[in-house]
Amino acid sequence: MPPVSPALDDQLTRWTTRGSDLRKELAFQKDLLEPLALAAHGNRLAMRERRRRDLRDLEQIFQESQSRWDERLNRIMGWKRATHDLQSEEARLQSLINASVWLQKARAHQDTFLRHYERRAERLGEQQQALHHALEAWQAALEERAASLDGLAQKQEKSEQPLYVSRARKQPEIDFVREQEVIDEALTQGVQQMRRSLRTALDRLSKAFSAVDRRASGAEIFYEVHKQEILSGLKSSQQTLEKHRESILSDALIYQACRHRLRRLRAIVSGLRCVEDIPRPRRRWTPW
Repeated sequence: MPPVSPALDDQLTRWTTRGSDLRKELAFQKDLLEPLALAAHGNRLAMRERRRRDLRDLEQIFQESQSRWDERLNRIMGWKRATHDLQSEEARLQSLINASVWLQKARAHQDTFLRHYERRAERLGEQQQALHHALEAWQAALEERAASLDGLAQKQEKSEQPLYVSRARKQPEIDFVREQEVIDEALTQGVQQMRRSLRTALDRLSKAFSAVDRRASGAEIFYEVHKQEILSGLKSSQQTLEKHRESILSDALIYQACRHRLRRLRAIVSGLRCVEDIPRPRRRWTPW
């Protein structure tokens, strides 16, 4: 076996010593770091536990705040419902006050309104009476002339030959028919004016009834007295106008009968033949 080199042996010894010293240093450093690692691990566990506790606290705070907000929202909704009920009650009371004030004002102006309608009904009655007398006179004149022309028409129907009258006999009948047509036009305007006036008055009364019903709807006990007083006056005026309406309808029937008779007279007169309209025969030429 060859001899070991002193240099190599010395170097091996030195490296062995250095390795031993390094292991000792590492063991020493390890001994120093182990408490720090344990402390860091403990701190990490403590920090994790603290974070978990904070998370549980936050969850609890969130639940409590959510409960508080739900309670606040419930209180707000309750306040809104109470406010809505108060507003509805205020609107109802205001409606009652407005209706009562309106009915009081209407009751104050009722006498003037009814006097106006009484005067209007009187004027309407006077116009209706004048129209009625005019219709009776027109009816009598048409009946009288129809009686005279009916005999002529019957004679023409019974005769086998055409019936001719003179132009002087026919002209008064034509003039009479034209005069009656003028009277017919005037009476037409009168009847239409009467019907318009009556319809306008009844429409206004209907609007008054509707206004009273609309204003006095609901708790009628608060203003039933004013309502009944107003309705009583309006019904009285309505009954008066309804009587005039029946009279006007009766006159309208007379008017239609007279118009029918006038058309019949016009047909009879237009059917009369005049002697002057008969073509004369031409004279024959005779030679000398």
